[in-house]
This record gives sequence, C-alpha cells and structure tokens, in this order.
Amino acid sequence: MADRKHSTLVRQMVQSDTQIIQALSEEADMGELSTYENTTVAVDIDTNKILGFARIVSYDNIYYLSPLVVDRTARGMGIGSLLIQSVVRSFGQLLLVARGSACDFYYENGGQDVSWDIIAPEVKLECLECKKREDCNPQPMLLL
Repeated sequence: MADRKHSTLVRQMVQSDTQIIQALSEEADMGELSTYENTTVAVDIDTNKILGFARIVSYDNIYYLSPLVVDRTARGMGIGSLLIQSVVRSFGQLLLVARGSACDFYYENGGQDVSWDIIAPEVKLECLECKKREDCNPQPMLLL
C-alpha cells in the first residue's frame, strides 16, 4: 500500500532502487548494506527521486530499524517521520540504535530509551566495533 504526504509516495523498494539506496547509505556514513530485503522508500512523485529509505532487519524474530536515511536535501520535510509511520504500521514495534544527534527526532516520533540488554548481540557488536562510537553516542530505542 502506498502512502502520500505532500508529493511523496512511500512504497517497497524495487531492484532498480538499489544503487540509489546504497549511495544514500554511504552519504549518511552508514556504510554498505548487506541486504535490501524489507526496505521501504519515500519517492518524490513529481521527480521520481528517492528522498529516503527505512530498512527493517530481524534478529531472533525481533524487528530493528537499521537504518533510516533521508537525503540531505529532503531533511526537515517530514520524510523520516513518514517512513517511520509506514514501517511501524507494517512491522509493529521496532528496536533501533539511534545516533545521539538523532535521538530528539526519534523521541518526536514516539521513540523511547531502552536498555542495551535487550539489543541483539549482532547490533551491539556493530556499535562496539564502530570507529565513530564516541562521536556517535549511540542510544538504544523502541518505536511503537
């Protein structure tokens, strides 16, 4: 099902979106994505430009938002919130590890702090091994 906000369409990604999604991920310093399964994109209807994406991964049947990326030129336009609404509607409750600088955005979208104890080991390890951990100041969160 597609959602519209202003001139934005939210849909599941298609194979031809892969290169753009990867470029957005790298631009946001999220690195190379290992899979594109369960990826939702926000597309400008008028230009057909991908404005952002949200990918859902699962560890032990628990869903994680990993990552949510919005094109720098589209930030502050509600694209991230639109993507969160869409994936929460599709997957239900989601865990994530937010960059410290993004915590306020997630709080505004219903995010709640949670303990590192409930975060999957694979996700914790990714944060522990990150060279930018101190600058990032990661915070585990729950979206409902």
